[in-house]
Amino acid sequence: MRCNINGLHQSIDYGYYHGYTLFDKKGTEPDYPFGFGLSYTDFSISEPRITKNENSIKVTVEVTNTGDCAGDEVIQVYIGSNNTETDRPVKLLKGFRRISVDAEKTAVAEITVDFDDIKFYNPESGEWMLDKDYTVYTGTSSRNAAYAGIIAF
Repeated sequence: MRCNINGLHQSIDYGYYHGYTLFDKKGTEPDYPFGFGLSYTDFSISEPRITKNENSIKVTVEVTNTGDCAGDEVIQVYIGSNNTETDRPVKLLKGFRRISVDAEKTAVAEITVDFDDIKFYNPESGEWMLDKDYTVYTGTSSRNAAYAGIIAF
């Protein structure tokens, strides 16, 4: 990317790893992780249910507003390849859902991720391919996304 700062052209190379993927790779704890948000209330998230359909993965969680006022939360689904032969990010954001929940109530969030969205490009074959299996993570930011399960193909 090229940018103009004070009349000077500078080039920036972000590299393959940048942002939260670089933090994951190096084990760096950011002050404000990717996906971080503030709210006037608190939420808890149930254990996710993962189902694999013909062309997609569906992740379902219950979101409970444990606070005194209504609020919104963003549930995020990250997916990481378990292919150890190729250098890949630990996890990549593949889906999210913003959900509004009244105080002391529970709502259901469903996030669908198409198989095409988790494929990796194989330069040897020139094709986009699915790996044998993937780890699914859910949370409300890149740092608190917890292990949710493994899907296999």
